[in-house]
Amino acid sequence: MDGYRTFFLFFNERFIATGLGFGSAAGSEVIKYLLDNYQKIPFELKNGIFNRVCTQIETEALEEYYPTFERNNKTQCFEDGTIMLSTGVWTKYSEHIGTGTWVDGGRQFDSTKHKPLKIGKLKQTIRNPKIFRTIRKYFGRNAEYVYEFLTYDLLDMGFVYFFSRGTKRLLRKIHFIK
Repeated sequence: MDGYRTFFLFFNERFIATGLGFGSAAGSEVIKYLLDNYQKIPFELKNGIFNRVCTQIETEALEEYYPTFERNNKTQCFEDGTIMLSTGVWTKYSEHIGTGTWVDGGRQFDSTKHKPLKIGKLKQTIRNPKIFRTIRKYFGRNAEYVYEFLTYDLLDMGFVYFFSRGTKRLLRKIHFIK
């Protein structure tokens, strides 16, 4: 990434996802901060339940490191040469690199034939980053996690999925199924 020492990619309006990709020049302080942060986190909690997912851990650490960082899926630049790329920017960039359109005689790629995933108006409204910030401000981080579960996981995967998953766990616990 020309002119930047470090880049991260937004996964959606809520999270940065290093699993999708990130990069840095050697000696990046923000990368060191993320790595040091992982050293302090217990990943397995009681009863085999795992701590938060990487996107939560990394995004929260980046919020701490960059006080002006906002969860909004908009490209943001910071004074230390770090850039957070919105999904719109990095998908265009990855289309360009991944399809070979940059090579003489490379394939032609028509992004109009590959429409981005659209979310409905309701989901877009209830997933507004301002709502999450307000919930965290007045009710704390745990309330924000609950709201996040309701507006992402439960809406996207459905009640039946979580009900059947919970039922299987309960039955395993009381030894009805293996």
